[in-house]
Amino acid sequence: MDNDCDGVDGVDADGDGHARVASGGGDCDDSDGEVNPGRPDFVDGFCFRTSRSWTLSDITEPLGASAGSFDLAIDVDGHSHVSYYTRAGTLGYATNASGAWVLYVVDATASTGAASSLAVGQNGVVHIAYSARQARELRYASGGPDGWAVAVLDSGGAINSRGQYLSPAMDATDGIHILYRDGLAQRLRYIVQRAGGWGAPEVVPGVDEPNTGVSLALDGSDLAHGVACGNPALRCVTKASGGWSSSYIEGIGGGCSQHHALAVCRDGTVRIAWSANTRTGQFLYVVERVAEAWSGRRSTPV
Repeated sequence: MDNDCDGVDGVDADGDGHARVASGGGDCDDSDGEVNPGRPDFVDGFCFRTSRSWTLSDITEPLGASAGSFDLAIDVDGHSHVSYYTRAGTLGYATNASGAWVLYVVDATASTGAASSLAVGQNGVVHIAYSARQARELRYASGGPDGWAVAVLDSGGAINSRGQYLSPAMDATDGIHILYRDGLAQRLRYIVQRAGGWGAPEVVPGVDEPNTGVSLALDGSDLAHGVACGNPALRCVTKASGGWSSSYIEGIGGGCSQHHALAVCRDGTVRIAWSANTRTGQFLYVVERVAEAWSGRRSTPV
C-alpha cells in the first residue's frame, strides 16, 4: 500500500521510485538513489556499480607468496590504506594519504603478516590485526606513518595456529573487535579493546572446527556479527547482551568458501556474500537475514 502517496508501494527513502527490500520492493540500497533495479548496475538480482569507471594505481612493491595476504580500508577523507605481506616475509603497510603511494614496514619479524586485516579510526589511526606464524601469535599494531605500537593478543599452540583467519571491526568509540581462528583448539575466538585496554580472548560457541576465512561486522548498537565455515556448514554468530547465538545458513546451497564477506545494513539486516565452485560452475551467493530467517540469491556462473 502506498501509505505516503509517493507513487511507490512500500518505503522509498532515497526517492528513486523503487521500494526497499524490507518493505516488499527490490531496492537493496535505499540510501542511494543510484542503486536500484531500474539501473544497468542491477545484475541478476544483485546490486553492482558497473557504470562508474575504475582508476588503477601501482603500489610498486610485489606482494609475498601468501594468497589472501592483504586488506584495504578507506579513511574518512577517502584515502586508501593497505596491509600486506611483503616479499621479505614481513608485515607491510601502504597509503596514498599524501597524494602518492608510500610503503612502510610495520613488523619486521620473519614470517609475520601472512594473514592481516585492518581498519582506520575516525581520528586517522590505523589498526592492523595480523598473524605471526613462526612465533605462534596473534598480534595487533596501531599507529601510522609516524610509528607503530605492537602488542601480542594471543599466543601458543602450533605454527600458524593463532590468527590464520581473522577479521577486525571498529565500533562507534574506535574500540577494536577481532574475530579469529584458534587453530589449536579448532574454535573461533573473539577479543575486544576498550578504553581500559584489551580484554581476555573468549571462545565463540556454535562453530565447530572453523576451517576457512572469517568475517566480522558490528551493527548500529555495536553488537558483533560474524560468519565462518565450520563442521559441517556455513554459520553466522551474533553477540548480544545474553551471550553468543548461532544460526545455520541453510536452503541456499553453495557450501563454504575460503573467504566470506559480512555486512550489517543500517536497518540491522545482516548480509553475507561468498563464492563457491559447483558441478555446474562457480557462483556468487548473497544471503540476508530478515526476522531471523535466511534468504538469498545465486548469480549466473562467473
